[in-house]
Amino acid sequence: MERKQEILEFFSDGGWHTPPEVAYGLGISLTNASERLRLYRNQGLLRRRRASGEFNPPRMYEYAMAKKGWERLDWFRYELSTGIGVVEEMGLKGDDKKKMASWITSRLRREDG
Repeated sequence: MERKQEILEFFSDGGWHTPPEVAYGLGISLTNASERLRLYRNQGLLRRRRASGEFNPPRMYEYAMAKKGWERLDWFRYELSTGIGVVEEMGLKGDDKKKMASWITSRLRREDG
């Protein structure tokens, strides 16, 4: 799973989270979490507001999933469930692409079931 999907999955609880919460929850550095949250906000995947609460520093922000973030997360989940992403990485074309996608999808479903 790539980092963007991992972070969007973290926000799939529908709540607001600060960079320290994301860093701790995903086991990444605070700097990495802060930079990625800022980037994903600029891409329209996350919303941002000033963090409230007496324990948060005055310049702390908290983030939540935006509509575009939910759409991207759905796309990630679909890509994984169908094997399309794997097949595209392989560079297959035409019938070979269809056959491999079908094979991967059947294997993924077998593991889920």
